[in-house]
Amino acid sequence: MAPGMEYTFRHRMRKKDGTWLWMVAKGRVVQAEDGRFAIVSACMDITDTVLAQKRLQEANRTLRFKNDELEFLSSGMLGGYYRCRKSEDMEFLYTSPRFLEILGYSNDELNELFQNRLLNMIHPGDREKIRLMTETLSPDESLKGVEYRILTRNGYKWILCHSRLSVKSGDSFLYGVMLDIEELGELYSQVEECRTPLLPEGVRFFQNRDAAVGRMENYLSRHRFLTSGLLLFSFHGGNIDSNSARQAFLEQALFMKRFFREDDIMCLDGDYEILILCRNIKEEDIKLKCRRILKELRYQMMSQVSKALLPVRAGLTVIQVQEDDFEECYDRVKDSLLKNALSTDQEL
Repeated sequence: MAPGMEYTFRHRMRKKDGTWLWMVAKGRVVQAEDGRFAIVSACMDITDTVLAQKRLQEANRTLRFKNDELEFLSSGMLGGYYRCRKSEDMEFLYTSPRFLEILGYSNDELNELFQNRLLNMIHPGDREKIRLMTETLSPDESLKGVEYRILTRNGYKWILCHSRLSVKSGDSFLYGVMLDIEELGELYSQVEECRTPLLPEGVRFFQNRDAAVGRMENYLSRHRFLTSGLLLFSFHGGNIDSNSARQAFLEQALFMKRFFREDDIMCLDGDYEILILCRNIKEEDIKLKCRRILKELRYQMMSQVSKALLPVRAGLTVIQVQEDDFEECYDRVKDSLLKNALSTDQEL
C-alpha cells in the first residue's frame, strides 16, 4: 500500500427492508501527518443504473434473436419476407434479399419504379382481391394465404403469399412471406422423386407422371432460350400383362437410362411407355440419340433371343427456343410415335 493508490469496486448492500442496493465505492490511500496510512472513500447508489444496464442487455439479446430470425428469413429459403404498412397502397418498410431475388429488383428500383408500394407491383386484376384480404385480416388470425400476380423484372409471375396483421401503438402493419409458385412446383417434383422406387443399380425415374410433367414444364418456362428434345418410347408385343413382360420392360428401361444425363427427366407415360425430356440438346443430337438407343435395343434383342424382350417404337420432337407449351410439344411427340415411329423392327 502506497499513498496515492486508488480503487473502484461495485457491491450490493442489504437494506433494512430486505432489498438490495447496488453501490459503487471509490477510494484513495492517503498518508496522515503522523505517517500512518488511511483510506478516504465515497459510496454512491447505482441501483437504477445497474437495472437500466440489465434491461439494455436483455433488449440487445432480444434484438440479436430478431436479427437471427431476419437472417434466417433472408437466407436461401424459398420464400421472400417483407413488411409494409396496412394502407391503401401498402408502403414497404422492409424487404429481404430473397424477396428482391424473386422479383429481380433492387431496393432502389422498387422505389424508382413502384414508389416503394406493394400494390403498384400487383396485377390490376388482382388488386381488389388483395384489398379485400387486408381488410378482413385481424391481429388474432394466423397466416392467411392468397395467390396473385406480381410484376417482376421478367414480367408478371404467380406467387403465393402468406400474410399476417400486427397492430402496435395504434399503427397497423402487414408481415408476409412470398413464395414463387414455380419453385413450389419444382420442390413438389423433388419430393415425388424421392418417393419414387429405385430401379436396379440406383437408377431413378418418375413413376408419378404429374410430378415429372410439372418438372418438365418448370424447366421449359425457365430455360426458354435453350433447345430441348422430347422422346416417347412405347414397348409393345408379347404377353404384355405377364410378370416376365414387366421385368423385361424394367430391364430395358434400365438399359436406356445409360444414354441420358442425370439432369434429363424420365418418367412413365402409361404402363409401358417412357417419356424423356432431354435438356439443352441440339436437334441433330436428339435424333442421333434416339436412333442409337433403338439400334442398341435391337442388337440386344437379337443377341439375347432367350429373353422375352419387348419391341420398342419411338417418337420424338424438338422443343425450339422460346417454346414452352408442354401440352403442344407432347401432342407432337405422340403424333410422331403414331405416324412416323422409329422402331426396333427397322434396320437403323
